[in-house]
Amino acid sequence: MRPWKGLEIPIHPNATAVFSMAVCSEVGNGNNTLFWSDKWMRDCRVTDLAPSLIIAVPEKIKSKRLVAEALEDNRWVNDIQGNLSVVGLYEFFNLCDAVQEIIISDHEGQHFWKLTSSGTYSALSAYLVFFKGLGELGLQLSSITIVKILRPFRI
Repeated sequence: MRPWKGLEIPIHPNATAVFSMAVCSEVGNGNNTLFWSDKWMRDCRVTDLAPSLIIAVPEKIKSKRLVAEALEDNRWVNDIQGNLSVVGLYEFFNLCDAVQEIIISDHEGQHFWKLTSSGTYSALSAYLVFFKGLGELGLQLSSITIVKILRPFRI
């Protein structure tokens, strides 16, 4: 059981943008890559390739549909609900063509963090991206004090 599951935890759009830019996926067998929201197709997310189409996909499906499931019998088509605009239809047909090019392999897919040479996420690399502009303000990362909380706050 995940006690935080029902909470709406706010995520700043800048954080979402950094992670979207910094993470890319090698789809592999598609069992650990999200079809609608991970960056796996042509180094893009389906959201980036088909922004008008993605509006017709419910959030719950976007956050759970794996590539392996979506490609099996083209289940991703059934994720689209409601009517599509002319632009949405155009994006749909382009996505159909792009999906046909995808080759699923037997090995597990991998996610890479583009901000480190090893491809592995580090909090430091994320902080450096967020604070990169500080030099222009005359500040440096070393001048920022990080406080370690020894005990939790009480309310």
